[in-house]
Amino acid sequence: MATHTVPGDAVQDKINLTSEERALFDTLLAAAKFAGSSTVLRAAGGWVRDKLLGKESKDIDIALDNMLGKDFADKVNEYLASQGKATHTAAVIHSNPDQSKHLETARMKVNSLWIDLVNLRSETYADGSRIPKMEFGTPLQDAMRRDFTVNSLFYNLNEDSVEDLTGKGLEDLRQGVLRTPLPPQETFKDDPLRVMRAVRFATRFNFAPDPAILAAASSEEVSPAVASKLMRRMCFLLLCMACLQQATLLCSMWNLLHPSVTAMLHTGCVPYTRLSPPLLACCRCQCSMSPGTIMTPESLISLVYVEWLLPLWVLFKCR
Repeated sequence: MATHTVPGDAVQDKINLTSEERALFDTLLAAAKFAGSSTVLRAAGGWVRDKLLGKESKDIDIALDNMLGKDFADKVNEYLASQGKATHTAAVIHSNPDQSKHLETARMKVNSLWIDLVNLRSETYADGSRIPKMEFGTPLQDAMRRDFTVNSLFYNLNEDSVEDLTGKGLEDLRQGVLRTPLPPQETFKDDPLRVMRAVRFATRFNFAPDPAILAAASSEEVSPAVASKLMRRMCFLLLCMACLQQATLLCSMWNLLHPSVTAMLHTGCVPYTRLSPPLLACCRCQCSMSPGTIMTPESLISLVYVEWLLPLWVLFKCR
């Protein structure tokens, strides 16, 4: 596995907005004021994490404390129309728990940027069901139900400040640690695909997974559920061999691979193949890769999951 590098001083003390982001957030705040709404607007998730790491991101999610995304989208359009500016119909993406999409989202373009609008939420479960019932929640409840502490940070637009409501997100980001806000067994039972997200983030950012994540991910309760979900969620993303080795080792350590595949990886007895069509850049380090790059089937393991690894679910435990 690659040597772990702690972000440390690379983490910003505050979020520096681009001119586009500033114009967007000013528009959203003005829309709330125009509507006479007391709504507090928070950017959430990956955008906050990436900005604090000094990376640019177009993946802007806005969390609302007292209304649905589609309702706020209507208010944004009313404000834009009052200013003689272009409006855009919001596309409503309905919840789909089977695809790990638990909350209705309104997606719209404001100025030059696309945003997703969702309400803050809490989750409750009926006996014998892992499909959550969604309700309006507090910022703390919303932060605690997210996958990892580094993804649970908020940027409060109203106050121009970062909020770390789990009390661990900023420190974990500085230390390069991947940790769940709730006990990982609970987090992974709620959504088994979060195990593969852990592999993805650990590889992409070179974060060190908290030991409790390893124990939960490889447990007899969680591991089969991951395989079941993987069979229904396949798409493609390529890693260079160095990044691939790290991801593959994590999959093996976390008991996600079929024993025969693990044995092949350890002995090196794996046939070669060529990816077609060619994929040209590593999703993690962005190094260039030549068309027709020779990859071994262990490479296919790196293409499993939503945004990850290839349709070779037979390589995974299907108990």
